Amino acid sequence: MRVGPHIIRAGPFVDGPKEGVSNRLTVRTPEEARQAVRDLKGKGVDFIKVHNALPPDAFFALMDEARKEHVQVAVHLPKGVSSAEASDAGVASLEHIETINESALWRKGAAAKTVEQAVDENLGPVGQELFQRFVKNGTWYVPTLVAYERGFVLWSNDPESLKPRLDVHEKQIELVRMMYKAGVRIMAGSDFSDWALVPGVDLHNELALLVEAGFTPLEALQAATLNPARFMGKTDAYGTIQVGRLADLVLLDMNPLEDISHTRKIHAVVLGGRLFPLASIRGQALKDAANRH
Repeated sequence: MRVGPHIIRAGPFVDGPKEGVSNRLTVRTPEEARQAVRDLKGKGVDFIKVHNALPPDAFFALMDEARKEHVQVAVHLPKGVSSAEASDAGVASLEHIETINESALWRKGAAAKTVEQAVDENLGPVGQELFQRFVKNGTWYVPTLVAYERGFVLWSNDPESLKPRLDVHEKQIELVRMMYKAGVRIMAGSDFSDWALVPGVDLHNELALLVEAGFTPLEALQAATLNPARFMGKTDAYGTIQVGRLADLVLLDMNPLEDISHTRKIHAVVLGGRLFPLASIRGQALKDAANRH
């Protein structure tokens, strides 16, 4: 029996044509987009993930078909589609805080000409109106602040490029604070990939960034536990510690409600009711590494 996490599957990204990328379902037309929805639903995916090269007409056709097929869609905003349009189209969630700034550059009649101008625009009444639209439409947001921090702020050692990126990062934390105060439903995510982010570690970093954005430690924890269960409609199994739920737990040596960094003080993991002390997990990891070599 495999010991590991429960996996909620999106299947391959639905994306437009891109060179040199894998694990994509390439779609060029509205008809192909509708077929992609039907094919993925037939494969039993839990939701569909759209990426940023999907043509706008194909995106809106996909959303229409997904609504008919009762499949949720998580969206890395396609170029040419604004975040307001995506929310109105019924997306279940929008991914990455920087995409609402890209949206401010792409939308019809855009006044912003640079990322910095787009961020400043969203920090004002335009952003407040957008976030109220998210609330009205029930659109979730997954800001993945740590992905921007890792991939764009800390990736370069050049002081000249670091300063403007850091300024944008700090303003994007403020944007998440605005969403939170407006009542937008938010989930924690790290956008783990194979280039800048560290699995596990950067989820802890994301929780700390959410607290920096104004969440209480409890609310940050819920963004990684209860809120995803609500998003997937699986609160009967996940998200809370109570009788009848799956016994998947992380046991800590210190109280994370006192300091969110205490989520790193891991004592043991409980998976499906089975206890895995941290020492045994580390020991098995060392054995696996030795066997690979």
